[in-house]
Amino acid sequence: DRPISEWIGYMLVVSDNALAESMARLVSLDLGLDGSSASFTEAFRLGLAGTGLDLSSIKIEDGSGLSRYNQISPDLVNDLLILINQPSSDFEIIKSAMPVAGESGSLSGRFVGLEGKVVAKTGWIRTGYTLAGFAQAADGSELIFTVYNLGDSVGVENREAMDLLVAGFQSCGLALTN
Repeated sequence: DRPISEWIGYMLVVSDNALAESMARLVSLDLGLDGSSASFTEAFRLGLAGTGLDLSSIKIEDGSGLSRYNQISPDLVNDLLILINQPSSDFEIIKSAMPVAGESGSLSGRFVGLEGKVVAKTGWIRTGYTLAGFAQAADGSELIFTVYNLGDSVGVENREAMDLLVAGFQSCGLALTN
């Protein structure tokens, strides 16, 4: 038996979709629902109740994030990242488990020259790349970002463009707000 924090860490670093699906089903069951994919939207709403997040527009079709029918806005992801970034929150384990540029998981070979400066969760399906997380900016600030690169079909050039955009965020830092 391992603590759930280790399972979360493993799932996030290696992008284990089967484990993500299983964990979503367990959350559903733990909240008194039936554990089916049809219960996921309600499970997410119940599980995140009391956080202040606006969950009214979410639609969760699967726990792995592979369904193109999932609907989670970039604004909601960014708001969740703000919660994750709060010290001593119930969500801080997520940040410490996310892939790190040049070091771990799906970012181990990305962001050359920015090793350790970008901590983010990656996503990919045939119709999109996503990247959401934190950047230690060149000016010393920490930025929270969420980028969706969507289309009818996406290729590696879409991922590379997204990475260049995030590298630009890191380079600009707080100048982005002015």
